[in-house]
Amino acid sequence: MHCRKVKTKKGEVWECMDDAPPHPVTGKRRRVSARDKNRGVCKSKVEKKIEQLTEHGLLVAGSKANITFEQLANLWLKEVTTGSKSSTKYSYAYHIKRFNKYVSKIDVRSFTRKMYQNVLNEMSRDEYAENTIINAHSTAKKIFHQAVIWDILKDSPAEYARVPKKLKTVEEIETNEVEEMYFNPADLERFLKASIDVGLKDDAFFIYTLSFTGMRIGEISALTEQDINFDTNEIRVSKTLYNISGDTSKYEITVPKTTTSARYVSFGPKLSFVLKKQINQMKEEILANGPDFNQQRFLSVNEKGNPRTPRFIHYRVSRLKAKLSYKGKVHPHKFRHTHTSLLAEAGVQLHVIMSRMGHADSATTKKIYLHVTKSAKENAPLTVEEKYKNMLDF
Repeated sequence: MHCRKVKTKKGEVWECMDDAPPHPVTGKRRRVSARDKNRGVCKSKVEKKIEQLTEHGLLVAGSKANITFEQLANLWLKEVTTGSKSSTKYSYAYHIKRFNKYVSKIDVRSFTRKMYQNVLNEMSRDEYAENTIINAHSTAKKIFHQAVIWDILKDSPAEYARVPKKLKTVEEIETNEVEEMYFNPADLERFLKASIDVGLKDDAFFIYTLSFTGMRIGEISALTEQDINFDTNEIRVSKTLYNISGDTSKYEITVPKTTTSARYVSFGPKLSFVLKKQINQMKEEILANGPDFNQQRFLSVNEKGNPRTPRFIHYRVSRLKAKLSYKGKVHPHKFRHTHTSLLAEAGVQLHVIMSRMGHADSATTKKIYLHVTKSAKENAPLTVEEKYKNMLDF
């Protein structure tokens, strides 16, 4: 964009101009311009005009102008995320960015199914995680489907595409991937103990709540005193905290991840002790800093009274891992998965576990549940025969 000062009858103003998308029918080059006393406002006016022309051009059926994947993706993103949570928009934008790396400037009308499949293959060769490729493919597929609805394309090149499966080594096959998703009892005990012995402020609250409720870290960050009921020994999970900028003052309290995520989670005496201690600490901090500090009474806050973010909980978990010299993978979600394993081991039925975890459906929870209960299922015939051996004598 080019900006310059120009003289008018009313005085000196800024004039900015930039290239707009080619004319949707003739394909000819276009430029747009705007004037304003403020340079920043002037640039914004030009950007707004280009945005309007871009959207109009994209939606003109039979347009001769190129429509790049990047343009189509941005228009789709604006359409589907209007009125949505910031986390939803961020998630889609992240997956679009992965796909854009390979095709951002390619005209969507020139896409073939082979070209689309090549992108997925290339992502696999670049060693993106399989889940990353799956999510990028899912988002791109939605974008191309919308292009068909808008009459930009006749059919979608994403149809019939498949995410490449990576061949596993013998070592990977022999390693039990499911067991790596959660802690065994001994390692869990080490982390629980470390959160008290070498942990910093709030560490015990984070680790015990993760382990004994299976809550998500965003849900823990959003917890307030009003969410804890010691009469019924339940935590009300009705919100989650979203923060992506890193600035702890710029956070959003939103509804939970899914409709099934809003729930009540019961807790036992050990977590009850930790929660009461955390609430007392929170009240002492308010008393020391004044009534304007932490007005919403979040259970865990920083020195400014802002709630601790999910990123901060990640950091604290990593710190404990280093203190313990733990060699396996560690992340907050692993404690959530561990809670699933503990429930399965205790004989809690899968649908009850799903409800407690706030899942409508979860492949990971099912995988852990089936793995933990596998030995019990294998021994079931022997158990039945042992119980009814007198009836089976012959």
